[in-house]
Amino acid sequence: FSCAKESWSQYHQWECGNLNLLYSVGIAHLAIRIILVTGLTNLYHFSRALTAGDDNVNEFPYNAVYELVTHDDKMYADDMLQYSLTAALLYMLLDQVQFFGLDEAISKVSALSLTGRNGSSGFGVKEHSSAALKTLTGGLLLRHIQQLVCNAHAITSLESKTMQEDDVVVTTEQVRIATAIYPSASLMNHACNPNIISNFPFGSTLVVRAVRNIAAGEEVLNCYGPHYQRMSFSERRQTLQEQYFFTCNCTACGSGEEAEQRLQAFKCEYCDGPLNTPDDSGKAACLDCGTTQECLAREQKAFRMHDLYVQGVQLAEKGNHLEALQRLNKCLKTREKLMYKHNLKLLEAKDMVAKCFCAIGDFRSACEVLSPAVDAIREIYGENSIELANELQKMSD
Repeated sequence: FSCAKESWSQYHQWECGNLNLLYSVGIAHLAIRIILVTGLTNLYHFSRALTAGDDNVNEFPYNAVYELVTHDDKMYADDMLQYSLTAALLYMLLDQVQFFGLDEAISKVSALSLTGRNGSSGFGVKEHSSAALKTLTGGLLLRHIQQLVCNAHAITSLESKTMQEDDVVVTTEQVRIATAIYPSASLMNHACNPNIISNFPFGSTLVVRAVRNIAAGEEVLNCYGPHYQRMSFSERRQTLQEQYFFTCNCTACGSGEEAEQRLQAFKCEYCDGPLNTPDDSGKAACLDCGTTQECLAREQKAFRMHDLYVQGVQLAEKGNHLEALQRLNKCLKTREKLMYKHNLKLLEAKDMVAKCFCAIGDFRSACEVLSPAVDAIREIYGENSIELANELQKMSD
């Protein structure tokens, strides 16, 4: 009850009855929440200190959010128009719910002077104290929307689900349940192969943990989403440029596309190494021994095995695990002949076969399939990765 009471006094009294509208504006909902939680009185005092160049401005908790980058000079015109209209909509909502009608705030803002470039007052503050407050708040709403595009953090939770109601196979996945802004965490720069990981073991509290040893003086690097093991080099570059306005030159990006080619590669007939992407003639060279080989027949087989894999998954979802195993085992054996040992398609087939074995109670066979997959996961994602932890948990379960 105390939590509900505090939420009501801070922000929910203004949001209640308007949640459908606020949900429709997506992440911009958090912009209006920042204003509500900070409060008009605090915004007034902060504005006065900021305008006066007061060194005490850093003592305001709100300043940590205010100082986050907006990238307004780099945003596309279409996006800026959308953000501006959204800020105007939220401003009108605050006005409609009489958020600006607080007597205490109005009396304090009556002393606020908005001075023009020529030194003259923009309007009579006594008569227009409410207008001055609205102008300030409207500008802050737009600023926060711009900031949230590249500073918002997803709060995630691990959720479990089964294919069938009585299924013994439980699948866990990380899902977004909320969005928040953490000014301290926003100070970390990006790397596609980060040295920390963020999670939420205590509700909305963000905990940052190192995933490997970080030397004294070494930069602490976060991943903004595009991870080098989960997104291709070109996709990472495009995403980071479009949302965060920079070209990533981290260590992972420095190696270009060769690392990800190994995760999609056919197997070399001579050394079992990975082949690079086939050219227009259907030929590919081994990344390890350099031998060039014909790949057209392998590509055709790979397409047929994809269809077989999809059939197996559909049968498993319907509870027909024995029939699913027939198709999935055939798919797995063919992929083992065609594909490099760290090919992600090979790993997905092994994972699905193991799930079906577990579903029929044959856990020994499931472990035999997963054991070699653990070594591949360790090689692909690293010794300290969450993917390896998940794979080891499968084995222990």
